[in-house]
Amino acid sequence: MKEADVYVQPSRYEGKAVTVGEAQILGKPVLITNYPTAGSQVRDGVDGLVCNQGPKGIADGLEVMITNEQLRHKLSANCLQRDYRNHEELLKLYTLA
Repeated sequence: MKEADVYVQPSRYEGKAVTVGEAQILGKPVLITNYPTAGSQVRDGVDGLVCNQGPKGIADGLEVMITNEQLRHKLSANCLQRDYRNHEELLKLYTLA
């Protein structure tokens, strides 16, 4: 992942893809398909892009990522500024115990 220019998660369904978070922590621009929980992992246009599912949607999204260097840098910079830890979620669990 260290050498990747873009991370792509072409899924039909994900609960919470750990690899998406890992890529974001490393400052990689992320492209994910519009699965039901996509919005909980990527803020479209802010710290990644959400594309339509299927070969055409993925190809179109990847083309945008590859050809728009300024966008890639913006997404990377935004990823590096955000805290992706699950600290708040863990605190919720601790209060249930």
